[in-house]
Amino acid sequence: MSRGNWLSRLLGRKAEGEGAPTGPPLAQRSPEREAEYREQCGRAEQELAAGRHEEALACFERALEIDPGDSDLWKGRGRALLALDRLEEAVACFERALMIAPRDSPLWANKGVALLRLRRFQEALACFDCALEIAPDQSVLWFAKGTALAQLGRDQEAETCFRRAAWPADERRERR
Repeated sequence: MSRGNWLSRLLGRKAEGEGAPTGPPLAQRSPEREAEYREQCGRAEQELAAGRHEEALACFERALEIDPGDSDLWKGRGRALLALDRLEEAVACFERALMIAPRDSPLWANKGVALLRLRRFQEALACFDCALEIAPDQSVLWFAKGTALAQLGRDQEAETCFRRAAWPADERRERR
């Protein structure tokens, strides 16, 4: 195994040829492609914020053609798909983004939300646990974890999470 493959596996990323991003690095893009990339990224976020999810999705896809290694684009594409109720596709986008940025708490949370909506509660719970490992002071993550636990019939654990979500941030830090 080459050094690059070993490092990729250690970081939880797939090696080239196994689905890893293969787009040209930023430094290798022509100025025209770079301008198009920046335009599509900006427009995608604007369209998403305005609730124009199909338009946002198209922009994310055009930007991903230029840089398939941008985890934020995969996350944005997943968010647009989530809003369009295309849940399996959203999960796939979040998984692709997590190959690139495995320590991104909002990515884990977004994947968990999609899995909750798919009624895959155990998988959602695992995602919220990963997100909380990275960002343990985020109330919304405790609430989401509680929701998954409640759906699994683990009511006492869910209640603990809901209470923890309601604690002020400084109290959550003290109780860790």
